[in-house]
Amino acid sequence: MELTGTDATLMNSHQITWIRHTFAKVADAPDVAALAFYRNLFTLDPSLRPLFGTDILVQSKRLMEGLGIIVNGLDQPERLTPMLEELGARHVGYGVCDAHYATAGRALLLMFSQTLGSGFSEEAMSAWESAWEWTARTMMRGARSASAEKSPAIRQTKLVTVR
Repeated sequence: MELTGTDATLMNSHQITWIRHTFAKVADAPDVAALAFYRNLFTLDPSLRPLFGTDILVQSKRLMEGLGIIVNGLDQPERLTPMLEELGARHVGYGVCDAHYATAGRALLLMFSQTLGSGFSEEAMSAWESAWEWTARTMMRGARSASAEKSPAIRQTKLVTVR
């Protein structure tokens, strides 16, 4: 099944296979992979460090669990979409903005490259780029919806002419 939808990057079964294959390799050493991701993230943008108040080992476990859910659900995007939108909505409260998703995507690709070396082919990288773009867009959509719900409605007032 292809990853489709109004906002989705198309992914074919071959791309999904690459993603699952490479994720399975890094999942064998989840702490190493996750810590590499966070090292990359904070190197790319040190201003992001304060957004992570949780112990980085706890956060690393959450990252790998979340990536696992995404990887396992790529062939059922209709099931992933609501979860990712909710995750994006929660991230607004943590101070995450749209630009942070691009930085996280770069950190993720670097992590795969660093941990897999030559096992992270151009095909695998392209598949991960597509998956991350779709994931980030879906989360940002959820963030925008949450922000819109929280912002006060602008009240229109009529000007009254006093005679």
